[in-house]
Amino acid sequence: MLFYRWESELDTPEFTTLIYIFDLIIAGMIMGAASSTVYYNMRLRNPTLDMPLIDYDLALLFQPMLMLGISIGVVCNVMFADWMVTVLLIILFVGNINVEIPRRLVISPNY
Repeated sequence: MLFYRWESELDTPEFTTLIYIFDLIIAGMIMGAASSTVYYNMRLRNPTLDMPLIDYDLALLFQPMLMLGISIGVVCNVMFADWMVTVLLIILFVGNINVEIPRRLVISPNY
């Protein structure tokens, strides 16, 4: 069986190179914005306590679990199909909503 593939002007090597260049520019802009935000917040102090605004000990405590979560997410994204990842995220969000909304809507007897 012969498969016919539609050729368009977007399948040229020049267009693909342009996409890669735009991808690098966008990644650089995001990295620059994140770096400048961290640099700006490193100099700020807490308004009420005599300590930095960023708690570096807490940030170091979060880092291993963050890396583990990223690794598990990448493995699951490679293992599962796109539609399955979408369905699992919907199930996760609906489950969280069903747990959190009734808990948050408890009316206090003081009203």
